[in-house]
Amino acid sequence: MSLPLTGQVVVQRGDFMLDCRLNTAAGERLAVIGPNGSGKSTLAEGLAGMVAMDPGSTVALGGMPLASTPARKRRIGYLAQDSLLFPHLDVRKNVAFGPRCSGIGTHQAHAIADTVLKQVAAGHLAGKKPGQLSGGQRQRVALARSLAVKPELLVLDEPFAALDVEAAADMRELVSDLCGRHNLGLVLITHDMIDAVRLCGKVVVMEQGAVAEKLTTDQLRRAPATAFAAAFAGLARVEGTIAAGVFTADAPNPVTIAVDAATDIDCGDGPAVLLAGGDEVQLAGPATPGAIDTQVARITGDGPQLKALLDCGLAAHIPVGTTLQPGQRVSVRLSGGRIRHR
Repeated sequence: MSLPLTGQVVVQRGDFMLDCRLNTAAGERLAVIGPNGSGKSTLAEGLAGMVAMDPGSTVALGGMPLASTPARKRRIGYLAQDSLLFPHLDVRKNVAFGPRCSGIGTHQAHAIADTVLKQVAAGHLAGKKPGQLSGGQRQRVALARSLAVKPELLVLDEPFAALDVEAAADMRELVSDLCGRHNLGLVLITHDMIDAVRLCGKVVVMEQGAVAEKLTTDQLRRAPATAFAAAFAGLARVEGTIAAGVFTADAPNPVTIAVDAATDIDCGDGPAVLLAGGDEVQLAGPATPGAIDTQVARITGDGPQLKALLDCGLAAHIPVGTTLQPGQRVSVRLSGGRIRHR
């Protein structure tokens, strides 16, 4: 059984003030995204009891006020990018630490540790020290330690950021499976679109210590409102004006973009924003109807995921075998995208 998380989280850290409201249902999985310094980690640490919340905080987990509840009694499992394992303790004792702090005897705490280690496929590591483990193994052990306190909510602060691609994918699947199996709520701090879409159903965008936008992961993928969320989702965001089915981008590059039949227009004439993924913008010949003459500003990505960022504000995937350079003039056409009021 999991519990809802609702209320205001207020944390003062020097000159920085976090003041944001959360409202998640029992078992809901929430991704928290935002630029560096927006307050994401402060939010996670406040919920987990790593930093003190201000008296103005009203956030509660299932009615239990977190600001006045000691961290060990909050029933929140916390996992950061650094596993924070005790180097002098073996894996079993690391995982048993939480139950021991809550007053459970050594024998029972070790039995709990063995059980949760098996749940994360790390039972064979019980007798090893953290220094003998790989990065992925340390994160599995840290996840087991967070489960050992029998949480109602997991708070994960970029837990996969330091892992290689394969280990991160394995951990992502493990967290998803555990949340589903135990009906755990999840607050996930992430800079990775895959994390948000794979693990969560709702998203909040943090900016300057406050919630700037709330949306579903589907809305994040298609038509986020804020510039940061669009960039996070890999979408080009061009502000301009639409009139009679023609979108004209604002200065300094006031190009006219002919709207494709596949473009989703959900606004009338007037100020608007065009959102398009790299697969919705194709390189085209100059004579192609609706082609936009523009210039390559820079190239991003690597391998088969190269993308050309264009002066007109759009971005296009570069097909394998095609070579483009910054400053090169190209023609592109829009074959989708979404246009919304701004």
